[in-house]
Order: sequence, then structure tokens, then C-alpha cells
Amino acid sequence: MKTTLPAALVVEGINDHMPVRPLRAALTEAAAWPAESGRTHADLTIYPVHEDRATASRWYEVWWTHRTVTAATEWDATEAYPEITAVRIERVAVLPAPPVIPLDRRPVPPVDISHLTEAEITMLGGEDRARESAERQQRIAITRDRTTGIYDWAAYAATVIDQLDVPPRSLTPGQRAAAALARYLDAQRAESAARASALGMIANALQAGDLDALEHLGRTVPLLDPTLVSEHPVTEVIARTTQAPQAPGRRGRPSIGPTINVAYPTELLNRVDALAARSDLSRAEWLRQAVAAEVGRGEQRAAGLPD
Repeated sequence: MKTTLPAALVVEGINDHMPVRPLRAALTEAAAWPAESGRTHADLTIYPVHEDRATASRWYEVWWTHRTVTAATEWDATEAYPEITAVRIERVAVLPAPPVIPLDRRPVPPVDISHLTEAEITMLGGEDRARESAERQQRIAITRDRTTGIYDWAAYAATVIDQLDVPPRSLTPGQRAAAALARYLDAQRAESAARASALGMIANALQAGDLDALEHLGRTVPLLDPTLVSEHPVTEVIARTTQAPQAPGRRGRPSIGPTINVAYPTELLNRVDALAARSDLSRAEWLRQAVAAEVGRGEQRAAGLPD
């Protein structure tokens, strides 16, 4: 069963110095911890010690940290800011180097000489001598190996977890405020990414002609983000879904046409409403019929015909 740590855990990397990826992978296999940084408690962060200052007894340091937002300085003109970084509060532990797997316990792949040509095998003295030469080169390579694979990360993770299982540390009010600003920046970036994704998906739906699910876009988009209405894919979809006849099976009557906003004097609207009521029509229907009749008369006059 995995150990559950009381605080969120971060394993920071510094270029390619002390390895962090295999440590993070081994810790993930051995323990679980909160997925998000605490709102009221500090995080545990493991920092690799720079190789110039590292010793066998000091490869990593564990610190209580909290997230915050940083702004650009005169030295950061080329960087993207604001940015989120971790602030160190207090050191929790100093970790030594991981144990090295003994040579006789390291996995050794079978020797393969299939890549050698017949001439090379003959030059080495036959297949047996060629295999002995390959085995000797393999032993030399294993002895000189300094990659991350020579360390027993699983055993190391078990000892590290013991030092990470510490009581949670509460943040001060100021530290909580700094962490809240970091969450705010996270939310802004998530909203920006979601907005860009929505516009891209709308453009895809428009291209595919799959607009059924977007029938009410004109009413919902302004509620989500009024500025989206000005975006080209959104305005096109709104136009398509409000002007095109409805597909069979949809509830409601088909769209008549584009909406035109016209301001009428109050007195004139009152007279229209009175006439519409006598004709048992809605205001909109009476206006449509009145406009249609006047358009017909105008076309007759233009053609030189009597009204």
C-alpha cells in the first residue's frame, strides 16, 4: 500500500545536474500526495543541489515552500511575466546520494555479435573469441557507467518518504495571499486556453456544418463572455443558426429571417399595438405584414403601375 503524504510534493529540476526524473518516478510509485498546492498549508519541495556544491551526504534538500507570482526585472526582458515560482520557507531535510546498485546485481543484457560481419569475426579469431571480446567490452562499460540507471531509486524513495512524512505546516496570512495570487494566475491561463479551444472548436463545427448543438449560441455566448461575440467564428455560427431553417425534428417554429433592431416612438407603437389587437395579430406579425404591403406598393410605383 502506498504511503499518503500530508502535503503536496514538488520535485524541482535544475538544468541537468542532480537527476530528478528517476527520483520523481520512484516517489510516485511509492507514495501519493495531494494533487494541488494547499490553500492554507505549505508544499514540500525537493531541490537538487548544484553539482559544484553537492557531496555524497548532500544531493538534495527538502523545503517547505509556497507558490507566488513574480514580475519581470531589468534582467528578465526576454522572459514571459508574470510567472509563478516557489518561495522557500524552511528547510526540512538534507538527503544523501542514492545507493549504487552493486555490479553483480545490475541487469546485464545478453551479448549479441549478430552485427559483426564474417570478416570481423574471422579477424577476432572466430565466434567464441568474438563473443569473449564483446563480453569484456560490456563489463568495462558497466564498470564505467555513471548514468541514473546505476542507482537503486526504489530503495532510495522508501528512505526519502520517511523524511517527507511530517506534520503539515500552516501558511501565514501573507503567504496565503501570495499563494492565492498564484492560483489566480493559473485560473487566468486556464480561461485563456479554454477560450482559444472554444473558438477553435466553433470554427471546426462551422467548417463541418455541424451546428445543431449550437442552436442557442446567440443567447449563451454573451452570458459566458460578451467579447466572444466579436470573434469571427462565433459571429458566423450565430448567423448560421439564426438564419438557416431548422432541421426536421427540432421543437419551435423555423427562423423567419435576420433580426433588425428599429427604434419606434412610443406613440406610434401604441397605435400599432391597437391595430394589431383589432386584427388579432402580434405586434411583430402586424409590422411584418404592414412592411410587406408597403414594399409591394413601392415596387408597383417603381414599375409605373397604379397602386
